[in-house]
Amino acid sequence: MRLFIGIFIVLIFSSNKMMAQFNYDNSWKKITTLEEKGLPKSALEVVNDIYAHAVKDKATAQQIKALIYQMKYNAEINDSSTLLNMQKIDGEITAATGAQKAILQSIKAEMLYRYFQNNRYRFYNRTAIAGDEGTDVSTWGADRLHQEITAAYQASLSSRDMLEKTSLTAFEPVIVKGTTRQLRPTLYDLLAHRALDYFKSGEATITNPTNQFELNDPAAFAPAATFAAHHFTSTDSASLQYQALLILQELIRLHAGNKAALLDVDVERVAWMNQVAVTENKDALYLQALDQMALAYAGEKEVTSVMAMQASYYMQKGEAAEDDKGDNIRKAKAICEKAVALAPKSTGGVSCAYMLDQISEQFLELATETVNVPELPFRTLVRYKNLNKIYLRVFKVDEAFLKLLRKAQSNYRDQANTYWQLMLSRSTIKSWEQALPDPQDYITHKAEIKIDALPAGHYMLLSSADPQFALKNNPMAMQMTWVSNISYIENGNTYYALHRTTGKPLAGINLQLLRNKNNNNTEEWVLVENLTTGNDGRVKSAPLKQNNNLRLHWKNGQDELYIDSHSYYYTNYEREEEPKAQTFLFADRSIYRPGQTIYFKGIVLKKRINETGSDILTNYKTTLSLYDANGDKADSIKVTTNEFGAYSGKFILPEGRMNGGYSLRDEDGNGYLAFQVEEYKRPKFYVQFDTIKSTYRIGDTVTANAKALAFAGNNIDGAKVTYRVERQVRYPYPWLFYKIAAPYGSSREIVHGETTTDANGAFRVQFPALSDKSVDPATKPVFTYVVHADVTDLNGETRSGDQSISVGYQSMEIVVNAPDRLQQDDFKELKIYSRNLNGAFEPANLTVQIKPLTPNKRLLRPRYWEAPDQFVMDEASYVQAFPVDIYKAEDDRKNWPCQAAVIQQTIAGNPEGKVVLDTKKLAPGFYELEVSAKDKNNELVVQKTTFELIDVHPKTLPAPAYLWSYPSSAVVSPGKTATILLGSSAGNVHLIQTKKTVVAPEVLSTLELSGVKQLEFPVTENDRGNISLAYVFVKDNRVFTVEPTVTVIWDNKDLQIKLGTHRDKLLPGEKEKWTAQISGYKNEKVAAEMLASMYDASLDEFIPHKWYQPAIYPYVNNILRFNGRENFKMDVSTGLYDHEGKAHPTEEKTYEMLNLFDWNMMDGAGRQRILIRGAAGTKRMKASAAVGGIAVQEMAPAPAAALADDRITDTAPANKTAGEKEPAHGEEPTAPSIRKNFQETAFFFPDLRTDKDGNITFEFTVPEALTKWNFQGLAHTKELAFGYTSTSIVTQKVLMIQPNTPRFVREGDKMEFTAKVSNLSDSQLIGQAHLELLDATTMQPVDGWFQNIFPLQHFTAKAGQSTVVTFPIQIPHGFQSALIYRVTAQAGNFSDGEENALPVLTNRMLVTESLPLPVRGDGKHDFTFGKLLHSDSSQTIVQHGVTVEYTSNPAWYAVQALPYLMEFPYECAEQVFNRYYANALATHITNATPGLKAIFDKWKITDTAALQSNLAKNEELKSVLLQQTPWVLEAKNETQQKKNIALLFDLQRMQKEKKSSLNQLAAKQLPDGAFPWFTGMWKDRFLTQYIVAGLGHLQQLTTEKDPLATDMALKAIDYLDKELDADYYKLIKAKANLKEEQIDQIQIHYLYARSFFDKPIPAAMKKSFDFYYAQQQKYWTKQSRYAQGMIALSQFKKNDLITPAAILKSLKENAMSSKEMGMYWKDVAGGYNWYQAPIETQALLIEAFQVAGKDADAVADMKTWLLKNKQTNNWHTTKSTADACYAMLLHGSNWLAASPEVTIQLGNTTVKPAATEAGTGYFKERIDAKAVKPDMGNISVTVSGSKGQPSWGAVYWQYFEDLDKITAAATPLVLEKELFKEVNSDKGPVLTKITDGNELKVGDKVKVRIVLRADRQMEYIHLKDMRAACFEPVNVISASKWQDGLSYYESTRDASTDFFFSYLPKGTYVFEYSLFVTHQGKFSNGISTAQCMYAPEFSAHSSGLNVKVTE
Repeated sequence: MRLFIGIFIVLIFSSNKMMAQFNYDNSWKKITTLEEKGLPKSALEVVNDIYAHAVKDKATAQQIKALIYQMKYNAEINDSSTLLNMQKIDGEITAATGAQKAILQSIKAEMLYRYFQNNRYRFYNRTAIAGDEGTDVSTWGADRLHQEITAAYQASLSSRDMLEKTSLTAFEPVIVKGTTRQLRPTLYDLLAHRALDYFKSGEATITNPTNQFELNDPAAFAPAATFAAHHFTSTDSASLQYQALLILQELIRLHAGNKAALLDVDVERVAWMNQVAVTENKDALYLQALDQMALAYAGEKEVTSVMAMQASYYMQKGEAAEDDKGDNIRKAKAICEKAVALAPKSTGGVSCAYMLDQISEQFLELATETVNVPELPFRTLVRYKNLNKIYLRVFKVDEAFLKLLRKAQSNYRDQANTYWQLMLSRSTIKSWEQALPDPQDYITHKAEIKIDALPAGHYMLLSSADPQFALKNNPMAMQMTWVSNISYIENGNTYYALHRTTGKPLAGINLQLLRNKNNNNTEEWVLVENLTTGNDGRVKSAPLKQNNNLRLHWKNGQDELYIDSHSYYYTNYEREEEPKAQTFLFADRSIYRPGQTIYFKGIVLKKRINETGSDILTNYKTTLSLYDANGDKADSIKVTTNEFGAYSGKFILPEGRMNGGYSLRDEDGNGYLAFQVEEYKRPKFYVQFDTIKSTYRIGDTVTANAKALAFAGNNIDGAKVTYRVERQVRYPYPWLFYKIAAPYGSSREIVHGETTTDANGAFRVQFPALSDKSVDPATKPVFTYVVHADVTDLNGETRSGDQSISVGYQSMEIVVNAPDRLQQDDFKELKIYSRNLNGAFEPANLTVQIKPLTPNKRLLRPRYWEAPDQFVMDEASYVQAFPVDIYKAEDDRKNWPCQAAVIQQTIAGNPEGKVVLDTKKLAPGFYELEVSAKDKNNELVVQKTTFELIDVHPKTLPAPAYLWSYPSSAVVSPGKTATILLGSSAGNVHLIQTKKTVVAPEVLSTLELSGVKQLEFPVTENDRGNISLAYVFVKDNRVFTVEPTVTVIWDNKDLQIKLGTHRDKLLPGEKEKWTAQISGYKNEKVAAEMLASMYDASLDEFIPHKWYQPAIYPYVNNILRFNGRENFKMDVSTGLYDHEGKAHPTEEKTYEMLNLFDWNMMDGAGRQRILIRGAAGTKRMKASAAVGGIAVQEMAPAPAAALADDRITDTAPANKTAGEKEPAHGEEPTAPSIRKNFQETAFFFPDLRTDKDGNITFEFTVPEALTKWNFQGLAHTKELAFGYTSTSIVTQKVLMIQPNTPRFVREGDKMEFTAKVSNLSDSQLIGQAHLELLDATTMQPVDGWFQNIFPLQHFTAKAGQSTVVTFPIQIPHGFQSALIYRVTAQAGNFSDGEENALPVLTNRMLVTESLPLPVRGDGKHDFTFGKLLHSDSSQTIVQHGVTVEYTSNPAWYAVQALPYLMEFPYECAEQVFNRYYANALATHITNATPGLKAIFDKWKITDTAALQSNLAKNEELKSVLLQQTPWVLEAKNETQQKKNIALLFDLQRMQKEKKSSLNQLAAKQLPDGAFPWFTGMWKDRFLTQYIVAGLGHLQQLTTEKDPLATDMALKAIDYLDKELDADYYKLIKAKANLKEEQIDQIQIHYLYARSFFDKPIPAAMKKSFDFYYAQQQKYWTKQSRYAQGMIALSQFKKNDLITPAAILKSLKENAMSSKEMGMYWKDVAGGYNWYQAPIETQALLIEAFQVAGKDADAVADMKTWLLKNKQTNNWHTTKSTADACYAMLLHGSNWLAASPEVTIQLGNTTVKPAATEAGTGYFKERIDAKAVKPDMGNISVTVSGSKGQPSWGAVYWQYFEDLDKITAAATPLVLEKELFKEVNSDKGPVLTKITDGNELKVGDKVKVRIVLRADRQMEYIHLKDMRAACFEPVNVISASKWQDGLSYYESTRDASTDFFFSYLPKGTYVFEYSLFVTHQGKFSNGISTAQCMYAPEFSAHSSGLNVKVTE
């Protein structure tokens, strides 16, 4: 009994356990069902349950599978899923062991790799960080990612022994089963091949390191055992190739005992080695390896894979090689046949079978001339493969038959090949068979065949490989050709009809012009004009009234020509307009600082009517305007021209605006001059590389020589040089790749290092010219080595230079410049250059040979097609049938017999390429010129060309030619005669000549030519600007043209300016007198006005400055010539080869893979393209006109006291007093002279006049800067002759002291003030330097205050060299003025000094921090402002105030966004429709919303701020003024848009505009119902659908039906129905699987568009529509969210309630949802496609939930997201904005009706507004500094009466704090900033952390790395990055840039750099910019701030930094 009870108890427990055992299969089935319904959240709940059971049951495989599903669903339903999933898998890896851990490591590696692939475009601007330990993958660079991927894959394989013993059986749930487990039976196999997929990719080769691993060991191809045992070496441990090699070795070792498995991996190994190895004789090693494998694995079925590789090799060689093509393919065929016989179903056997199909496939194509001549045989080129005979039929066709063909062709429902059957049913004129030579080499051949003569008419030529012309499995080709004596040439609307053989005019023949009505997909040609040719064969048609397709129908009795192609003719609306004034503007410079003066001159002229030339406009009054970088007018000035048509003046450039491109505009005179306004610092020197004069080739050591050159002329000696050399690859011979893509060559780090400039400032960089061995030398690559050098001078200034050096496998090239045709005198123009690959002269002994050529004796016309390689006729028969046609290639000079050299000379090459040859004995004829030389490596370099030596008075041509010409001499002067030789061997030809000059219109004439004729053209003054000629004639069914030009230049309008003798070196401040002599044409005296100016040449380092003479004298070069392209060409046949390819059954070979269950490892969200928008602004500045020539005495304004921001005034003190004199040149004063005048323009004299002798004299005093000065002179006369001259001078002293002062200093900075002392004398100088510091206001010394305790420094400067003196100073706190420094140097009688201002910035700033207050619904909501709460912890904070703002009903912002679209000229159909739709819908909304007009009236009268752009509001809370951003124009546009809402209330106006838009749209609709983009263009299906959907949607929303709109839509539906029907029948024709997904966005969109209309579906099309309706019901889960919304709505209207309900349920489960942001979809992102529109998608889905779901809560959540999007984004004036406004205001509950009450509590302070803005309920309250208390950080917001809708506000806390004590702050916008030192490494530049062992030093390059994070989409983000005084930015010029997927505008200020992002999508962004360290010391760096200018409550800033620079 006890035993029974015991057994019973055990059974109970066992059965309970069995009952409790979890059923994984059932759970996974549930998940599959939920996935099919698109329900990820429901599925995730089940997955989590599976995961918990798997952990509990220790079911490892189930746990991994559940984890994959968790991460998959997480990616769909969570934001930032990449980071969450990375954290999740890291946690799982930490907890896992053994095989599970290995699998998870492999999955992690793939996650990282996919992340890299999806974001690769973002990584290319991120510099690698050495020792990067950051855990946020979104901030990593490419190097770090590849390190982590490599590490993860290596970790997955680290427990090799365990993995090799682990079977795959235990992991079946996560494995996609294959058929080859016996080949890869272990877990190691699976994971190793996953790793191999990455390592073999070579992804990391963005920049290869100096020690790059190259697989050049022949053992790579050794037998498997040898390969596995071989030790491959590499110093590049990070090489992916090397890692792949090691894994392959291990796999081969693992499977050494399993022959089949070994074969499998060995095939993979050898195939990959062939891809990546760079060994010599790689092809031979590869073939040898394959041969060895074929023997070693004999007996194995899959040895056929080896054979397939052999065959594939020979196939590729056969396709690529010029020779031996057939032999290679025959070899491939033999191997394939053997493989198929051995194992036909094996993988290799099947590959070989398909290769055999490809080899044996037949091909047939014809090419025939479009028109042939009656009663003469003609040729057809046959392109064929694997054919030895074809069958041909010729039959006549007419227009009726062609119409039948076109109808059959356009019948998309036709499944019976009616098109071809029609041809075969046609009665034949002639049929025959044609034998073709077949070498049986299985390649495509070409042969010309003869077609017997036919009478005039239109014919079809049909060819077939099968005598029965079968439609199946038979290649056929159809070709049409006209046979006619009519030919024509055309030029615009002028035509000549000419006899096709003789070229004589065809008089009195008929021409009909026809246009296509383009109706219902058929061509219907209607007569436009009926014309008859004149006696000269000419006819001219009337101009077309609109653009159109035209066909020409020529008739001459029974002969006609009606070519079945048409040309698109554009209507030219050229109207003779009254010439307008034209202004040419000139300024003193191209770059200025804000606040400086720009000097300008304008020359105004006006073109003459109906004659050449222009006249100056005297006493012409106009207004010149100054525009800023936003395109906003900043100033203007009224000016009047003088007697030379010129005016001049100046503007003071405004301060406080955005830097960038400014312009001067003379709007009346169309004058425009662009220039830059930037905050730059003038450079003292530049770096210049020498031209590469030596020759180098791959393997040589290359030397790049360079020099650092001071603008003042002194040597930059002892400067530190940091250099880097990087290799890139380019292909100078693109013709090598016309068949294949150019191979990829990667860049590589070659060398890096440091050096020092010598006593002359010179340095050199040497490096080995290493090749990229993966690039085939046969492709003739040229490797470019980019040498980059940063040179840091003694006083800390850094300048950079680059040089690109080209090196190839050859070191020298020969260039021969010889005309094709020349006479004896022309030999002196022959040039032969010997150059290195960098274009520099290379000395060489050139052997020149001239060899006579024996020309072809037959007159030959050009052939239209390529030369044949097979011949069906012998040459004699061919010539008899076709006497003027080429047989082989006898027309090519290269094929003409070459005789022995008649001239052979060896000459020394020279840089000018001059060659003197004894050619007097050369007889006229054809010659080959061959030049050869040996390079320094004794390799022969050869260059050849051919030329024709002509007789100056020829009677006959040296070789038969249809058209021969010899042009006039280079330039012909008026009064002389130009001659042109024309010749022809074709008998009497009828030439049509077109002649045109600048003043005369085109003149047509004819002449007859036989033999050689000399044409003469007397040249007159009226011919200046060239005589352009064109000759055209028709002969022997060819058209010939030549276009000679007689060059007649405007040299009579050139002035010569000769400067008098002057000194090129001056002392600073020295007075100088210059003279200039101006003469005109032929040295005549002229009265001229000259503009003369001189500016600091160092500014050219930023923007080069040069004046150009106005190009007002026209040249006529190419005239519109006659062409015959429509009827002188060839046509290629149409083919039919309905070939049922053989199916080769295969034993499926698939490998086991890790199953990721359709998880794509993406974040689920797309990325938008980010656009930067332009801008404009307003502020007027004073301006003055200059009267006469005045030297510039530019005085900058006095410096501000202690500037807290980054607007540093240019503070050059005033000039020296008038009584101060400089000594004569060469003398030096005993007391130091102080240089103070540093203006950048020395003088600007706009109107210097010549005296009676043409002389000009002017005086100037050069400023006191030590630099180079560029002089320019531009002179013009009243007759508008122009001349230009330029020169340079240098201001320098024997002893010079040049400080490198920072742009500013901050209070508390400690720095080493440095100055460089330069000695230009011949002997060493020993002396003293002295620094004085003065208060700029009082000019009293402040040395003690600044701790200038060592003001006197001794120096020793060697002859011609420099030294540096250093003065330690410390900037005190509280210095309320600018600092003046005065530094002097004196040595004996030589001295120098400099005095200038140095701004002192406060180390405190006003900080604005914000706390957004997002609220939804009623109740009390608590917030904590942590930093305000603890603000009493800082002793240095000074409160400034707290501002509270709140909007209680932001739904009214949707009202403010209502669009009104303006009308513009030349609108496309889409623009017209959008205007109609948006304005109609917005009008409906305004009238359907109660109380809206009353609120708007309040906004207009009292609450006017409501109608301002958000960009223009709250300036006191923003980090930058609107005028300093690029968004001035955006703000104006938004303000205007808000004001335009008033127009929507004018119902009468809106109704009128609506009707006008609808009429415009109707006029654009084509007869078949389709819409084109522009009138006259082709139909566009999507645009038509777009308009239909919009018209229907508008009618539904407004409940108004417009008869015209409905009629338009119904017509369009007729067209669109056919398009949908055609889609279906295309699927049928393509034999598509109709059970699979065959629907796309375009069909879904149409079904949605059609659902708005009750039009019945045509019965014949019901099947098509039913198919697509069923498709969208079945496959909606695969579609975009936009498409899902359309499907839900269209199916709902079909009374299908199940599909919409399923879609809406799925949409909810896929949505992101939060209380603040509402409901949205993260995979809805902007893009280029029409359905990628987030706002429009949200509006559509709101409609779906409202109409099909009646889901009020979901609608409220989605409206919340729209409103939150509006908070940080400017909704632009578009159709989608109208949809969004409708969704916001008229879907769901009426949010506008709510009047919420808001109370805000800040600590104990209550904020309850007395008054709020109408509608929005907006209010703003400020609490003054005295009332601010820390407990105000405890904030509560109480809302009542909100009706559940969102509201928002913010608290802004403003305080003053020391920069280095400011701590970081963040909102939903987060900013992180770090400084790194950039150093060169073996892998290129890397960033290193600045630490105690890695301090900054002068000359170091610093990278500022900023990470910006946003949790929502924002617009108009301003980022200001402050910097320390010791940093100088590399970039100075403001510009739009692209980095890390962000577009932004970057602008450099003196103390910071500004970045403006017009659009910031949600996400994390990293961007970098560079600085150089200039000074030693300790400095305050300031902070970085970021703020959304549209919603300033979203802001962030970094912590304050201090920077230390050591020696």
